[in-house]
Amino acid sequence: MSRIVAIVIRETAMRRGQFEARLGAGGRLLVASSTTPFLDAARALLKLGYAPDTILTMRHDGSTTEALRAPIGKAARLTTDGVYFRPFRDCVATPEKPPDQAAIASDAEASVRPSAEAGGAAVLGATAPG
Repeated sequence: MSRIVAIVIRETAMRRGQFEARLGAGGRLLVASSTTPFLDAARALLKLGYAPDTILTMRHDGSTTEALRAPIGKAARLTTDGVYFRPFRDCVATPEKPPDQAAIASDAEASVRPSAEAGGAAVLGATAPG
């Protein structure tokens, strides 16, 4: 069973189109302001020591629908030009410091779910059936 970490995003009060990303609803702040909170949160989670094969899901605050889903390692290697995904050149493939296991365990209580509960989110890197 794959480990799943959920982030919740909401638009910042400062500027339209900028989002903050938190682990779960009201959890640890991962990204304070970004136009690409899913990708930036994936990079933040790698730096915290999360495994690259951990599945990251994203939903908007107040919604139960998963908007995006991808392995953290794959999402961390991407950026966007506003239309297309592009390689992120400064990607960290491994954590810069040893994993903060206590923080990961604490975060896991609020944001990790078994993959059977995943739902119908878009999956980065997946091909459409057809």
